[in-house]
Order: sequence, then structure tokens, then C-alpha cells
Amino acid sequence: MFNTSPIARLEDLQNEYDYIIVGGGTAGCVLANRLSSNDQVTVLVVEAGTSDNGWLSRNPYFSFHHASSGHQSHVTGSVPQRHADNRTFNLVRGRTLGGTSKINAALYARGIPAEYNEWSRNGCIGWSYGEIEKYFVRAETALDYAERDAPHYHGSKGEWTNRSSASPAWIQTPHARKEVILTAGPLASPLILLLSGIGPAAHLKERGAPMLRDLPGVGSHLQDHFGMPVRCSIPLKDSMVQLMLSTWALLLYVVQYLIYGTGPFFAPEVAVLIQSRLFNSTFTFVTAKPEDEDADLPENIPDIELIPVAWADPRWCMEENTGGFTINASTLHVESVGTVRLASLDPQDDPVVDLNYLAATSDRELARKLVKVTKRFIDCVVEDGYPLQLSEPYPDFEDDEAMDAFVRQKCTTRFHYTSSCRMAPEEQEGVVDERLRVYGVSRLRVADASVIPRCPAAHPAAVVVMIAEKCAEMVKEDNGETLF
Repeated sequence: MFNTSPIARLEDLQNEYDYIIVGGGTAGCVLANRLSSNDQVTVLVVEAGTSDNGWLSRNPYFSFHHASSGHQSHVTGSVPQRHADNRTFNLVRGRTLGGTSKINAALYARGIPAEYNEWSRNGCIGWSYGEIEKYFVRAETALDYAERDAPHYHGSKGEWTNRSSASPAWIQTPHARKEVILTAGPLASPLILLLSGIGPAAHLKERGAPMLRDLPGVGSHLQDHFGMPVRCSIPLKDSMVQLMLSTWALLLYVVQYLIYGTGPFFAPEVAVLIQSRLFNSTFTFVTAKPEDEDADLPENIPDIELIPVAWADPRWCMEENTGGFTINASTLHVESVGTVRLASLDPQDDPVVDLNYLAATSDRELARKLVKVTKRFIDCVVEDGYPLQLSEPYPDFEDDEAMDAFVRQKCTTRFHYTSSCRMAPEEQEGVVDERLRVYGVSRLRVADASVIPRCPAAHPAAVVVMIAEKCAEMVKEDNGETLF
């Protein structure tokens, strides 16, 4: 993602660094790049995973967990979800330099300005869209936008076109002269704080952990988009499954990607963001008014996402002799909150994670809308004459109980965990202030998806890059260093 840095051998580590960044994921790589722009500043990035930066990890089609060997991922099992038929979920996160940005199919979405204006209105001073847009722009090289068409909206000189190959280093006891910045992600960052004695006093006492600072918000307010994959059949010639059956088709697409940077390997997925309020009672789209397109209005934040992809379980496709097509339907505006808690005081143990999916009544209502919008999408494709066919039973729209049962059985994580160390006033169970400083602990910040105030209506990667860019600027300001 950002430029390279040397691998540090254990015996070569210094006793002190200006900054220690714990976690070499999406945010950690950005921060390391920006803070080390001054040759006189020393930065240590601590990453538990690999440093692989091969071709497959840079290809959108292969660079997601389920299409890889899993060697760049870490999987944590959730607790049984009581509102989802007590099912458990495998929660995947990146365990490599570049973090989850290496296993998310290179999806990048900012969200709309209204999202960030809500942050500012809720007490996160300095985080309105007008104040943070420059950090998105700074990181980008937008190859498909001419500067004359969007001179202020997209960047043309940033690093967001390749990935970091900075490397992991296991350390003994180096110290930070200036600050420690925690960028281990929304599951590991709260875990590290809890193990360090920073978190809810009652939970720390229950686990026998030392008490440094009582912060009830640590590991609380965890959120995630939940969704459901809807499987369909299409002609085999239109499905990516054909690549498993035709060596020539596979070679053609590889050459197309390598030479021209186009084709299905470049963009296997396209996200469609939807405002469900623009559908009437029969879930027919109502013509939008001009104000419905105003990205500064909070009522226009999308609440549903559909990602159609010409792929399904190859075994099923071969058994049925058909092409596979999956609509990954997701909710974007969730209210349910969960927790990250200690399983033990052993840092090698995974945390206890409860996403608490579908606990909020509003989430169950939105899930029913998701069921209806997805079916309406399929109907529209069929009405246009394309042979798309549902391959599994679908619930009756008039039967709320049937739709709820369908959602409980089908729902799954979208791997967009956020808000477990959220930025908010301390009296509202915030963990960090508007400068990402942990309340009551000096020289410690958190700067990853865990600080996002609430799960955004977007894939989090771009949001995390923006947070890291802004954090780097604030760190330099607070330590009297030259800005960019």
C-alpha cells in the first residue's frame, strides 16, 4: 500500500524509537510512511503476520480471504449469536503487512459527506467532511478520474495504488520516546488495551487483569455490517466458474489483466448502494427528487448494499451444470452493538467476540427490507430478459416471521468490524478523543477502524486510510514536527 521499509532482525532493534506503531495493517502502514518522512525520526512497526507482497495479494480477484490460502488471515470464532439461531461466525482479519486491505478484494469506498458531518455533530470536532476530505485526496492516485473532472474530490499523487511491503519484527522491550500508536484493528486493539489494564473495571477485575485506567468503552460498541448471500444460476459462459473448466479462458483473463489492467480479474465486484426509503410499499423504485441526491443530508446515507458477483460454490455449479451468480446483500445502517472481551490473560488467546447481530428491532426491520430489495433486483433482471434464476427457496414478503427466519438462517458477517474503541466524549463511553488520544493515558493513541464512531455506510478501508492520514498530521503537530 505504501512504500517499503527494511525488515528488522531481533538483534538489530534499538532500545528506543520515536514512535512505536503496534499493528502493520492498513492504518499502521500509512502512519509509518507519514511519520518516517523526516529522516531524523525513527519508527518501529510491530506486526505479527507475514510480509508477503506477491502478485496474488495485489490482484482484486484473488486478494480476498476466501480466494486465498489464508496465510495472510487470522480467523476468530464469535460466540453463538442468540438472534441468529445461535450460529457462530468466523471473523476474518488481515494478519500481514497491509492488514485487511490485502484480503478485501481491493474494495475502496469513502461513504458520503453526511456520514462524517454526523461524526462532527456528535462531538468529534475536526472530523466533518469538509475537514477530512483532504486526507482521502492525499492518499489517492485515482486512475479512472481525470483531474479536470474532479480536481478537488480525487487525488492524483497519492500512494493508494500499490501495497506496503514493510516487514514484521518481534520485539523485546523497546520504548517510545514520543508516542505509541495502536493500529491493531477493531478486534486486536481493544484486546491489547484490556491486557494492558485499560478497559471496564468490572471486566478487568473478573479476569484478574491489572487496573491502569477504567474506560468502560474499551471493547464495547462493536459493530459490523451483516448480510446474506443469495445464490442464483446463470449460463455457464457468463460465470467466473468457467475459469475452472477452461484453461484458455483463464489464460485470456490473466493476460488481459497483466497487459491492460482490465477484465474480470481487475473488477470482480461492483457495489450498489441503496436508500431503501426510495422504494414504495411494493418495493418498486420511486423516482428520486433532487434533494434525494444531496450527499450532505443525513437522510441520504444509504442503508443497503448489493454486490452482484458472477461466482458461486464451484461444486454446486458442477453438480447442477450451471454457472454461479451470488448477490451479496448487506445492511449498511446498523444499530446493534456487541463486545470484545478477554478470554484469558494469555496474549496468544483470541478475544471473546460477540457481534450481537440483529439485537436491535430496527436491524430486523432493515433486514426485511433487504430481503425485498434483493428479490426486486432479481425480478428486474429477469424482466429485462436475462436468464437469472433463484436456486433456493425465498420467503413470502407478506410473512414477517418467514422473512425473519430466512435472515437468521442466512445472515453472515461482512467483515466490517468497527467502533470497539470509538471516538466519542468519555461520558458517552468514548475511548479516544478527537485527536485519537486514549482518555487518561499519556502518549497513547488508537488509529484504526476501532475508533470509527459508528459503522459507516461504506467499506471501511478508505475510512481507515483517512483516519491514519489525519492521525499522522495530528501526531506531528503535537510533537512539534514539520507537517507535510
